[in-house]
Amino acid sequence: MNNHILVDKNILTDKRLSSNDRIVYFALVALLDQYKDRSNFQYIEISKLIGLARSSIQRSTIHLSRYFISTIKTKKIKKVSM
Repeated sequence: MNNHILVDKNILTDKRLSSNDRIVYFALVALLDQYKDRSNFQYIEISKLIGLARSSIQRSTIHLSRYFISTIKTKKIKKVSM
């Protein structure tokens, strides 16, 4: 894993996204970079990485999916995919 990520400029300048939304987005990008063969992550994995509560992560993923930045696929175990 390297220390550089490519980020769409629109993510940084989009006024609809909160700071938590951006942090969750960056965490998803980092997880996708780290685990190239996976695209589904549990909320607890994201929570351990960034230190936000699961409810905040759920709210942010809903915001990201509402603005067509990521998609949420739910199963018995809640997972987030990008």
